[in-house]
Amino acid sequence: MVKPKQLVSTGKVIWIESEGEVSSPLRFVLEDDKLYFLRNGRYERVPPLSEGQIVKVAGHPLSKQTRSGEATAAVHLVPSSEVPRSVLLELAGTLYDPRLSPDENAAKLEESLDIACLELID
Repeated sequence: MVKPKQLVSTGKVIWIESEGEVSSPLRFVLEDDKLYFLRNGRYERVPPLSEGQIVKVAGHPLSKQTRSGEATAAVHLVPSSEVPRSVLLELAGTLYDPRLSPDENAAKLEESLDIACLELID
């Protein structure tokens, strides 16, 4: 079984393949062996995903055309309120408002971010 850290050890983005559709390169955050990513990011294109769906995920270095690894994963649609705060704030990227406190940012982001995570199964 491929472990998440092996899959993304040389990569900064992941690609998701589902039913013949491939995502754009997706930024992710690795937390507790789960790969969290935005489904509604400003520049990300993500195929339609549903809870429990099985997809192929590939680690992908930004500077190379080769994949760093591939695995099969189960999709989990995660309410923003259940996402660890550190993950939420890291995924926010440019949506983070430095004029707001971390608590205010977290509350704002919980309302606007659509987050999913992948659990590798092979």
